[in-house]
Amino acid sequence: GSKPPSCQTCPYWLRPGPVSGEGETSAKILYIGEAPGQQEAASGKPFTGPSGKILRGSAKRAGPTPAAGFITNLVKCHPPKNDNPQLEAIQACSKFLGQELQLIKPHSVVLIGALPTSSLLHKTPITKWRGSVFNDANILGHTCRAIPCLHPAGLLHKGQMKLLPLIVSDLRKANEPIISQDFDWSDAEGFFAPELPSRTAAIDIETTADKTFSEMFRVGFGFSDRRTVSYDAKHREQIQNLLDRIDVGVYQNGAFDIRILQREGYKVPKKIFDTMLAHHTINSELPHSLDSISSEYLHIQQWKHLSKAERSEERRVGKECRSRWSPY
Repeated sequence: GSKPPSCQTCPYWLRPGPVSGEGETSAKILYIGEAPGQQEAASGKPFTGPSGKILRGSAKRAGPTPAAGFITNLVKCHPPKNDNPQLEAIQACSKFLGQELQLIKPHSVVLIGALPTSSLLHKTPITKWRGSVFNDANILGHTCRAIPCLHPAGLLHKGQMKLLPLIVSDLRKANEPIISQDFDWSDAEGFFAPELPSRTAAIDIETTADKTFSEMFRVGFGFSDRRTVSYDAKHREQIQNLLDRIDVGVYQNGAFDIRILQREGYKVPKKIFDTMLAHHTINSELPHSLDSISSEYLHIQQWKHLSKAERSEERRVGKECRSRWSPY
């Protein structure tokens, strides 16, 4: 298509393009890539090359049909040598992307690759934030759910197709109902009450990083997605008192926690549920860390990447207990 005169100040003024977005304006999902490649510039359509085939195929596997989404790019013209788009080009094209957002008003935006994630969500690196769900993100003035996703071009390198399930998983989140709008990590406060709110509890221990002998220094319990308590390891009587009153213990990699607790002389609940093993049973190809599991099933940010100010030791234990409880 033709370029408006305002594009003359852009470093890509003489580059092939622009490549406009494609899809129905009634789409609920907006996919934002980095920039069109040579094949896209020639066809005038976004994501028509090899990486586009992976993206469109993954979207089908994730649930929605191509018509359910609108596909566009951060930058509308083909950068020379397929380089990462220059900041000046991103700034020049932001008004066109803003117009697309206002026209479509998507409930979900999928940020495909590192550049859209860093430019629009201000999160880096993509390997840490992919799969996180930001339910109230501000994307160029539009409030929506935002999900960073690995760029499918990365899968074209030898041996990287193993990452395909991650892309499918991330795209699936964009099409599912928002289930965690009120799930606020900041209210994970400690509590204690004579009567337990549940006979099932998530149990988490914190140990030193010593590989030869890990010393336990804190134990946390979660009785719902809102109610947690944690104790310094010196409070042995209180810890054992709670363990005695729990029927089912929910762990993440329970083999480690149970071994340490028993080594310290504690009696643990006989009934066990392990979130890591349960996740591996149904999604063996996906990462099995606790924050990845929480993001997968609760549609929240991968909380281990939050700032240090948001992660005091006691509050962090509360979050980990809630992360075990909620998928259970």
